Amino acid sequence: MSHFKFEPHADKFLGATAEDLGQEQIDEFKQRFDTYETEPIEGLELEKTEREIALIDFAERAVDKELEKLGRDSRLSVAKAKIHILEKGGVEKHTQGRLIGGAHSVYNSILTDRVDSDVQFAVVMFHELVHAKVFRTLRAIETEDGPVVDHARNGISVISTDGKKRSFGDIEEALTAYLERKFFKDYIEDNEEFSEQEKRRVEFGRSVELSELQELVEDIYDKNKDSFTSSGEVFELFLKTNASGRLLPLARLIEKTYGKGAFRYLGDFT
Repeated sequence: MSHFKFEPHADKFLGATAEDLGQEQIDEFKQRFDTYETEPIEGLELEKTEREIALIDFAERAVDKELEKLGRDSRLSVAKAKIHILEKGGVEKHTQGRLIGGAHSVYNSILTDRVDSDVQFAVVMFHELVHAKVFRTLRAIETEDGPVVDHARNGISVISTDGKKRSFGDIEEALTAYLERKFFKDYIEDNEEFSEQEKRRVEFGRSVELSELQELVEDIYDKNKDSFTSSGEVFELFLKTNASGRLLPLARLIEKTYGKGAFRYLGDFT
């Protein structure tokens, strides 16, 4: 499929080649993209504190490090102007009830509510930055109001050409949930800069999706013990797929385990 590189906002933009558009037009599009969703959200947005900026940087360094371990060979960036800290309940208000606490958009902007815990803020920021920095491709889709930019891929998840169907979305969330728990354990739990009380009160999301993925991984391992030394090795394949965007090794494993068409079926129901 024709595409051109679209770093630092995404790995690729589908639908045309660099030769078709010319570098000048691509650069102009990237510059416009830089400005999308940078304006403060009126009536909801709060000014970032120095501590919040430091925690954003802390979380972003951890995301880059963890994704690099998983084979991510490029680093997408999220400008500070695209990170919006809202009043309590602001994400839910701004998204008209679709999302709560945190959100990530196709334009690589991030929303999060202000919370009274540095630990919770760092965990939520890490979660949303993972969504922003895993492999992602974009495309323009036609709507009644004209063409709009949408995801084609975000990590392991695949979005239909009309933008109406998302496959593997629950698995992407489960993998992000796993990484946020790992972030807490590896970067915060024994870190004396964070309050012990806040550590005890931290909340994690997507427990149901993570549990369901772990059950699937255990089943795949049980059926492929000749190929893997542990279920953790199978889980790591899912993590690497989400980070790098390379679907084929995982697709082959799913088809080998459950039969032809199983990978598409799994995507349809997750």
